[in-house]
Amino acid sequence: MTAWFVSTTRPLPESEGDVEWLLMPCATEEEAKELASKALVRGIRIEAGTIPGIEPRVRIRWPASHHWAQSSNGGAIMGLLRRLGEFAA
Repeated sequence: MTAWFVSTTRPLPESEGDVEWLLMPCATEEEAKELASKALVRGIRIEAGTIPGIEPRVRIRWPASHHWAQSSNGGAIMGLLRRLGEFAA
């Protein structure tokens, strides 16, 4: 069952600054955080939240998205940096 979503943007071809929002469904918050972390690493703007009808309603807006994606996420950027450091050692 889909309970969460992650929205990303992509520029529209042949437009000046216009973007298209793409919505990706996720079964859990953890799955949404992993997807959001991957998008953030690539420099993509994201927003996320629970789908309509799921309570409590949660919305993570762009300014808070990086912090949310990093919190309690083993696949987050900080986890990747730690693993890279261990690999290099």
